[in-house]
Amino acid sequence: MLKILALIVSSIITTNVLYAKDIPIIQEIEIKIPLKEFSVIEFPFEVKEKKFSPFIYKKRIKKEKKQFNPLENHVSVPVIAEKKKPQKKFFSIKDIKKRKAQQNKNAHKSSSFSATWGKNFVQFYPHKIGKTQLIVWGYSKYPMLITINVSGKKKDTDTYLKFIDFQKEQKRDISFKGISHEKICNKLIKYLYHNKTPSGYKLETHHQAYKTKTLKFILIKTLIGKRYSALEYSVENISSKFQRLNEPMFASKNTYAISIENRDLKSHEATRMFVITPTVAVE
Repeated sequence: MLKILALIVSSIITTNVLYAKDIPIIQEIEIKIPLKEFSVIEFPFEVKEKKFSPFIYKKRIKKEKKQFNPLENHVSVPVIAEKKKPQKKFFSIKDIKKRKAQQNKNAHKSSSFSATWGKNFVQFYPHKIGKTQLIVWGYSKYPMLITINVSGKKKDTDTYLKFIDFQKEQKRDISFKGISHEKICNKLIKYLYHNKTPSGYKLETHHQAYKTKTLKFILIKTLIGKRYSALEYSVENISSKFQRLNEPMFASKNTYAISIENRDLKSHEATRMFVITPTVAVE
């Protein structure tokens, strides 16, 4: 079974392994994600259309207001001010645009739940504890209804979910029976990270570079085996803004595993990215 394995290296000394949780495609499902953390859902199809229900967040219990007691509280006598004629206010187009931009900015900041979409994945960042529903169209058999619960407790929550069409997966001719596919990918990533070459693999060095609008990629080296190939890239943020990288952004049809050493890149900061693919492309 093809699986994207995300190995995130948090420092030079320690490494953490984040596995995608495989979930069979069903028409209705309920998931739980953590508060104020990025979470990703990956689909085995291209998302054609999507729609969220209003986010219902957990309201804080307001403290009961103390009732006014005229014997305990000091009462001041109100002073009646002279009535003044209201002055007319005039606004320029520039003022109106400025006010509208400020309203939009505030609306974005006060958002309870934000989502960023890719071709076949969605990334969430919830700002409040609560609940919402998501309908996704793109699967050939039926639309998917996903109930998303945001929890303040990290236990029993998921940050990386991957839907699998098991009927399609069973039809594929994969020659990994009796071998742990995940362990092979994990070991190859570690060999790249420690600049070592495993036995049975050929090392090829490169300096192939290409750019997008915001990122520069340089292919540094490749480990080539009979069934697996491991590639090491240098990824540089060439934009003027901060960027957060996610593994699904770089996944393709023939990707077995992706590992990013440092997800958060400042302007002109670079990191290493490791990609595991089949030596012969899977059709």
